[in-house]
Amino acid sequence: MKTIEIDDSLFEELRKLAFPFIDTSPNMVVKRLIEHYRKCEKLTSSDSALYRRRRSPRGFGKLSSVHYRGPILEALNELGGSGNIYEVLELVFAKVKNRLSAIDLSKTLNGSIRWKITAYWERHCMVKDGLIKADSPRGIWELAPEFRASVKEKKAE
Repeated sequence: MKTIEIDDSLFEELRKLAFPFIDTSPNMVVKRLIEHYRKCEKLTSSDSALYRRRRSPRGFGKLSSVHYRGPILEALNELGGSGNIYEVLELVFAKVKNRLSAIDLSKTLNGSIRWKITAYWERHCMVKDGLIKADSPRGIWELAPEFRASVKEKKAE
């Protein structure tokens, strides 16, 4: 195994991006970020005209969906492992509001607030990654059983 040195500010950024109960080392955070980068690279290399046309408001000055994963997990943890969408998003907003830009706070053409759409999208990715249950009732976000157990253990301590 190779060893690298990073400054304190970069280590602090890695710590902020770490997911509770999942990332146990900076190595895991870096691997996950590389995987996310590769997925994004595949998406942006798409030749779809529709994708390119819709891409312009995104990316520049907008908080990336990966930045919502930690706050969503923290919110679900605070709610005991599950919560309705409004409770979860209220806690998520409190955690990310200082990092949101004017673009994040703006509305789309259909009136939806952009940061919420990004949070919904990240929740979808978390379901695919097995962190959140896919079969929860509509409007309820729940940690997957293996993560829910670790939340209960932490609360018991």
